Parts: sequence; C-alpha cells; structure tokens
Amino acid sequence: RSIAEAEKLRMRKWVLSSLLENEEAYLQYLNTLLLYMKPLKATIGTSQPVMSAQDFDTLFFRVRDLHELHGNFYQKLKPRLDVWSADTVVGDLFKKLLSKLNFYGDYLNNYKRAQHTVEKCAKENSQFAQIIESLKVQSRGSKDVESISLIDVLYKPVERVMRTTLVLQDLLKHTPHRHPDYHTLRQVLKQAQQFLERINSISSSSYKPRRVPSSAAAAARSADRELIKDGFLVEVSNDGSRKLRHCFLYNDLLLCAKQKSAAGVFHSKDSYECKWYIPLADLSFQPKEDSEAIPDVAATGEDELRDLSNRAQQVKRDIARERKARSKDTKDNARASESSPVKSRREERLRKKLAELEARIVLAAPNLSFRIYHMQGKSYMFLMSSDYERIEWTEAIMKQQETCFKSFSLASLEVNALLAACVRLRKMNNVGSMMIKEDEDLLSGYLNATIHSGQGFLHACNPYCTLEVDSYGQFQTKAKTRPCKDTKSPSWDEEFELEVDGAQTLRILCYDRARDAVAGASYDDDVLIAKGKVGLVQESLRTHGEWKEVSVLMNELSIRVSMKFTPREHSLQRLPSKKSNGVFGVKIGVTAKRESTGIPSIVRKCVAEVERRGMEEIGIYRVSGVASEIQALKASFDTNRKDVTMLLGEVDINAVAGVLKLYFRELPEPLFTDSRYRDFVGASSLTDPDVKQHTMKQLINDLPAPNYRTLHFMREHLIKVSQFESENKMNLHNLATVFGPTLLRPAEDKS
Repeated sequence: RSIAEAEKLRMRKWVLSSLLENEEAYLQYLNTLLLYMKPLKATIGTSQPVMSAQDFDTLFFRVRDLHELHGNFYQKLKPRLDVWSADTVVGDLFKKLLSKLNFYGDYLNNYKRAQHTVEKCAKENSQFAQIIESLKVQSRGSKDVESISLIDVLYKPVERVMRTTLVLQDLLKHTPHRHPDYHTLRQVLKQAQQFLERINSISSSSYKPRRVPSSAAAAARSADRELIKDGFLVEVSNDGSRKLRHCFLYNDLLLCAKQKSAAGVFHSKDSYECKWYIPLADLSFQPKEDSEAIPDVAATGEDELRDLSNRAQQVKRDIARERKARSKDTKDNARASESSPVKSRREERLRKKLAELEARIVLAAPNLSFRIYHMQGKSYMFLMSSDYERIEWTEAIMKQQETCFKSFSLASLEVNALLAACVRLRKMNNVGSMMIKEDEDLLSGYLNATIHSGQGFLHACNPYCTLEVDSYGQFQTKAKTRPCKDTKSPSWDEEFELEVDGAQTLRILCYDRARDAVAGASYDDDVLIAKGKVGLVQESLRTHGEWKEVSVLMNELSIRVSMKFTPREHSLQRLPSKKSNGVFGVKIGVTAKRESTGIPSIVRKCVAEVERRGMEEIGIYRVSGVASEIQALKASFDTNRKDVTMLLGEVDINAVAGVLKLYFRELPEPLFTDSRYRDFVGASSLTDPDVKQHTMKQLINDLPAPNYRTLHFMREHLIKVSQFESENKMNLHNLATVFGPTLLRPAEDKS
C-alpha cells in the first residue's frame, strides 16, 4: 500500500476507537433511562401512580428500540476493532444502524412532547420531580458517577444522530477509494445527510422589497458633487455582527452602501443599496452626550484567517493549472477550441469561488475600530485592518470638512441618482487584492528590515516607527522601534526579521511618543507624525541574501530603510548544529538531558522572563524583536555564558520572545517530530470534536519524553499568556498561528 493509504487506515482506526468509546457512554445514558423506567411503570397500576400510562409512553417513546439498536451495533463493532486489519470493514454495521433511522425520526418528532411531559409531570407530582432532578449515570469500568437531569438524558439521542453523521464524514475521509468499505460508507453518509436535511428543513419567510415611488423631476444639486475616495469597509451592525460595505466619500457627504450581488460575488453586479449617509457638516469623530452606544465585537482568530487565505491560494493555484492546461490544449490540439468553452466555464467557477473567499477574508480580518458620529446622535463603527488605513480615511474626511458648513437631506430620487453615480465613478471594483497580483508577485518567507534614521523633523520629539506588512491585502503591525528621546535627527539602526505570507507592501508609520508616556504610560496618546510605504514586489528583493536600501518619503520627512528577503523554501532548513555543546540546532533530547527537569534551559529561562515582564506587552510573540538583540541572546545561549540570565533581563522583551521562537525554528526536528507530521495534520482535519480530541491526545502521548515535557510546559505558558488577552491582544488563536508552523512543520526540503 502507498504511504498515504497507510496513514488513512491508521486514522480510520482512531476514528472508530473514539466512536466505540462514545457508543459505550451513550449506552450508559440509555441504560439509565431503562433503569428509571421500571419503578415508574410499576406505579401506573397502583392507587398512587407517579404518572399516567399515556405520559409514560410519551416520555420514554422509542427508548427501548434505540437501546437495542445501539447495543447490537456496539457488540458487533468491538470485536472487529479487537482484531483490526487494513481490510476490516464496518460499513455494513453503519448501514444496519441507519436502516432504523425511522426510530430516530419518530423520537425527534416526539421530543418536544416529551419535554413538555417532563415539565407537566414535575409540576403535578413532587415525587416525580424529586426522581428526575438528578439521575445517576455510571461509566462502564469505572466507579465515577455523573449526576444529570432527565431533560439532558432525553437530549442524548437528538445529539447522537447528528454526531453519527460527523463520524461518518471523518471515516469516509480516511477510507481509501479502493477500500471495500468506501462505497458503502459513501452511500450511508448520503442517507444520513438526507435524513438530517429533512428534519432540519425550515421554510424561508417571503420578503417583499420596499417600493420606491417614481417621479419625473429630480433635484440637480449633485452637479458639483465629486468622488474623493471609496473602498470596502467592515461595518459593525447594532447586534455586533460584521457587514461588508462599500463606502463613498464625496466632497460633501459620506455614503455607506451595500453592493447587491448574486451568490456572494461582490463585483458581478453593478448596483447598490444605500444603508445610510451623513453630510460632512454633520459628521464628528467625537461622541455627543446623546450619541448611541456602539456594541463591542469579538476579534477574528488568526487561525481562521490563515485557513481562509490558504483556501484562496489553493483556488488561485487551480486557476493557474486550468490556464496552463487550456494553453497546452490550444498548442497541441488543433480542435482544442471545441473544448475550450467548457474549461473556460470551469475557470469562471473558480474565479467566482475565489471572489467569495476574498470577500470573507476582507470581512473577517479587520479588528481596529474606527468610529464616526452624526450630530443628531446616531453612531457608526467600522473595523479596519491597520492604523494606516484609519488615518487615511480620517485625513480625507477632515480635509473635505474644511469647506462643508451646511447640513442637508436627500430625497429618495436623489439617493438613487447618487447610487448610480457610485457605480460610474467608483475607483474600486473588486474586494481585496488577491486577484490583482499573481502568486509569483507575492512574498512568502522572512523579510529582514532595518530602520536606520530619519530626516526632516521640524522640531525635537520622541519619534519611533511601527512596521506593518500585509497578508493578501490585510495589514498587521509586525514590529516597533524604540523611541528616540528629544531629537530632530532620530537614529534607530534596529533590524527586525518579519515573517511574511502573501505580502506585497511594507508600511512605515512614524509616531511621536507622548511626553508623559516616556516613563511607561500607555501609547494611546501618541501622535502620528507621518506615514509611508514600500512596494515589496521589486525584482531587486528577489536576490537571496542581498540588502536593498531605500528612503521612504513621508511628506517633509524621510526614513532610511534597508531590506532583504529569504524565500519560504530557504527559511526553515532545520540544519544540525556543528557545536556539540551548543543549544541552537541541537536535538531537543540532547539539550534536555543536561537539565534535571528534562526541559531545555533556554525554554525555561525565556518563558520565565516573558511571564515576568511580557504578559501585558501588546503583540507578545507576534511583534518582532530587534535582530541584533536576538542574535546576542542566541550567541550567549550557544556558548553557555553565565550572564545570560542578566542579559535576558536587559533586552527588549520582544527579543526574548524572538529568541525562543528562533530556538524552536532551528531544531533539527520540529517539536511534534517529522514522523508524526502527517498524523497531526490528519487529526486536525477531523470533524467530530470527540474523535479529534481522542486522536490528538493519543498522538501527543506518543511523543518522545523530552518533546512531551517541553510541549506540556509551553502549553501551560501560552495559556497564561492568553489569559492577559485584554492587555496583550494575543488569544489562543493568535498564539497558535505564531507557534503552529514552527513547532509542527518539518524542514522545507523534506517530503
């Protein structure tokens, strides 16, 4: 068998092992219902029945049938797992199980009545209420007892029929196409999905669009109206949800519109629906006493964004392959033109899918709030991807407000005319930027950037720079220099190593550190002095290992910057160290042996320092440290210098975090090991949460002892970091995105 098939078969057994455990637990809940049914039924024929026969039949409807069905399934599945082989089939067992879906259909149709019966009987009979308040469920092979209400036990079959479908999805995913079970499982899964669709079908309510009255005359005051700026922004609605809007800034008003589209393709239709508009004379960036409250909105996890970006990139690769295949057909086959339209339609479908994914990325990525207020009390909030973007919109609006003094309102026909103008005048037709650049124009790997110095400052200040890099059009702060104190000629000379993924632009924002904040106060009051950007799609950056120096002009200021780029394929070599007594590039088992705890000293010391003074640092582990400080720490650890602990306490905390990430990145083998890479990737794609958890635990428990201890130590540390999310803006999703590739991914030159 192929390696891929062997991996699928191994995952297949784990899915079934977890299912068997869940079936055992499910049978215990059904056993509990049967146990309580006996005494309750016994009272029906007495002078003091706890419940009526009708209520009994309603309450325990189909319970015996379900118990017998799953008992038989369990008894036949267990021996097959006990004598497991690559060719073991289980599809027939699932087929028999799902052949009785009518039991579940009956149970689900009766479930609401059973709930009402429990509530009715509990009110009518105190003895019944006492019995069902806390049922006792004991796990097989264990003395542990769980207390659970009757209502919760009755819900278990409802939950089970949904869970079985998820398990079938995972099982089919890890069953090779030529396995004797494949076609049976596929048929059974389709049957289960159709059943769920039937019971979940909800009739959609009809919607009648509001009619707009027509009129022959329309005001012509829009003659002098000029479009200044437009773009796609994410608005937070009253219920806290995100809505994608196309905003248009004219010289006298700000218009927020919804772009009408079919099936989520936001650039396929040329029409808009107005959501609201504000005359610039009525717009304020500060709330009034009667301004509406704006709801908070949760930040999107970076793992979700990475998943969307990866899916979009895969679609782009599919489009490129389709183009290449069609081009080859055209050259090699004189009759290729007959088949070209079919392939062209496939490419159009792929482009449609890419546009949908692109729109989802634009909707999910921004997390930085931008609030505006109407003088009459209405409040609005957008989410933006970076301070750079927020400042651009703020400056553009304020500039137009300099000549806007009168308020006004628009008639419906004027609004319609304005929406038509939006279509004609807009500068942005597409959402995001993925379709603008080809893959080869985007940088993925490591960008080293050195911020040297600044010129053109009009007065002495405390300037520092932040660096933002985009990932497929969405920007994020990646690094921050130290503030220079009271100077007109700042000199930073700080180098940062920035991990980039689908990047095409480096933005630099220069701030003046607030005077009273030099002693350690918040950065919230810092003033943005200037901003600029550098294109990263230059051919000169493609030369591996060579520096390129540029001066970034920001109005009257200029910032001198040097850059070099290391492609992804050269970024994770995991080459063994030539120093036998070193730390970096040495197997974790070797360094761990030197320690009584079995955990490398560099890991323990860096973690201790981060927990001492980095827990409230914004972007800890995400924001890059200064490269020179990271290299100094690396050299100190590699030469076992005694003063390394003192050095850790002196450097910037982002450098401490950076050297810890660098240690894991340069391990000859990732912490999760090379041999288990595909297993972990396969486990992470499982649908059923119980199966995923069971499989992950088994994989982690099988890690070598030093890897397991270090992983457990890092896990506890990262959980502590996430508990300061309100201060450091790093939740578990963000931390997983930072550490995931470093701890899991093998070197790029390995298969």
